[in-house]
Amino acid sequence: MKVSFCHCINFLQHLFSHAKLPNSPSHDEIHNVSAQIYAISLDALVQGKDEITAYLFNTGDPAKPWTTKTSRNDCSNDNPARLPAGELPGFTVWPAKTPGRQLDNEAGGVQYFASSDARYCEDATSTRIHVWSLINTSSLQGPVPSLQLKNTYIDSQSYANPPPSSQKDGPIPCGNVVFNETEPGLVDSGDSRVLDTRFAQNKLWVVLGTAADVLGTQVAGVAWYIFEPRVAALNGEVAVSADLIKEGVVALENESVSRPAIGVTTSGKGVIAVSCVGPNRYPRCVKYC
Repeated sequence: MKVSFCHCINFLQHLFSHAKLPNSPSHDEIHNVSAQIYAISLDALVQGKDEITAYLFNTGDPAKPWTTKTSRNDCSNDNPARLPAGELPGFTVWPAKTPGRQLDNEAGGVQYFASSDARYCEDATSTRIHVWSLINTSSLQGPVPSLQLKNTYIDSQSYANPPPSSQKDGPIPCGNVVFNETEPGLVDSGDSRVLDTRFAQNKLWVVLGTAADVLGTQVAGVAWYIFEPRVAALNGEVAVSADLIKEGVVALENESVSRPAIGVTTSGKGVIAVSCVGPNRYPRCVKYC
């Protein structure tokens, strides 16, 4: 199959967002340029066309890489100087899957996405979630598509990178042989990037990892959000906005909750699947309805 853009497609954002800058002396100068979004006609893929055109949207300015030394900023709600959504590049901009055919057909069709921004904030803590919309997706069926990518942010509960997770002691043959370890170490709980998004009943469901306080102890938890997004004309241009409907955190005493995934039915019933691990339990998968 021939693709009409560059033969190399970038890795997913969450695979290389902490790449080391060329010739940088230390890991303090890690950077993130931006997430990229490729729009491709599904019909063209299904039909197996010899040539498929993809449309690239860069969610940030590639000429301005964000270094942790210079680009961390106070993202708290009471900071009037915090950077607006339009000045932050996207970080793991996650597309929303839709059960059935509950699509948003406004403005020629809309594909929603969500992302977090604690990656760019002081102490890796933030109180806002970004909602993105790819507008006029039906034009991908035509010879000259006319697409727009818009975004906004919504104030939310605070979230931050989760701490590592403890795990139950037990045999570690691979660790013994490969790494010469004698006991289990901590489990990586991930970070605060969005890990799943769904669109159903005109609402956007989002989950991500976060630090959570349980009886005064910081543990790994999962934050969830339900937004009502919309696309409408504003001053002659199409814009995206969203209202926060509900939000919450899933966390347990003496256990860590991480790596969430979400599923939503056509009627708007949701379930979150998470990984649980703790000093008295081996890793396992549980669900939260």
